Amino acid sequence: MDQFTFLVFFIYGLAFFGMGITMALESGRAPALAQARVLRPLAAFGLIHGTHEWLESYLEQAEIIGTPLPGWLSWIRLALLSLSYIALLIFAYQSLSLASWYPIRNPIFNLILFGSYALIIIGSAILAYRISPPPWPDLLDGLMRYLMAVPAAAYSAISLHNQSWQAKQKNHISLGHYLSWTAYGFGIYAVTHLFVRPLDMFPAHFLNADAFLEFFGFPVQIIRTIAAIIISVTLLRASQFMEEERKRQLFSAQQARLAALE
Repeated sequence: MDQFTFLVFFIYGLAFFGMGITMALESGRAPALAQARVLRPLAAFGLIHGTHEWLESYLEQAEIIGTPLPGWLSWIRLALLSLSYIALLIFAYQSLSLASWYPIRNPIFNLILFGSYALIIIGSAILAYRISPPPWPDLLDGLMRYLMAVPAAAYSAISLHNQSWQAKQKNHISLGHYLSWTAYGFGIYAVTHLFVRPLDMFPAHFLNADAFLEFFGFPVQIIRTIAAIIISVTLLRASQFMEEERKRQLFSAQQARLAALE
């Protein structure tokens, strides 16, 4: 790993870690952007995933320069990755409840859609490794990205896009634009997680991080970093918008109270 790639990992982790801090603070202010219970898992995702990216960059650097490391560190990395995606799944599930479009709130529809997708991925893994033993760390990493990161980010993008439309309907145009860009960021983030480490299973045997690097000439982490920056910046701007909105509402309430006293 060269210094540029290390910098990409650092910025990637920093963007999500900063987003986690911002959402943790926002969840304690009774936000109108979303209910606090929705923002807390998003904050947990940012903090845990940012930590995971820093640990992953350290592990890859150590592997390149030949530094011996205990085997349990790679399992700690996988544990952090799974916890971050679980938090993102919770955020996606809860944010769907705020959507006004019925099909994406319908549990039957979502169960059929996700179940079909999961059967394809799990079936492919079983067929690929029915004889030879699988490379467990890489396989688990890929399955977590396929079965957790992709659907969670995709559903987050859909629900945030719907919340953007609702905000614009309420004449909160700026908030709507910020949420739209956040939705685009999560959409990009979902697509990048289709490029996992090379595996013998479908689709990882041709759609993987190495193939991405060979075709585009730069690692997929750069696109993930761009998506993370878009998500973090637009959520910060949305948070600032809601803080200004709360100040306006407080000022209006104070003015009304003074007028009533007079």
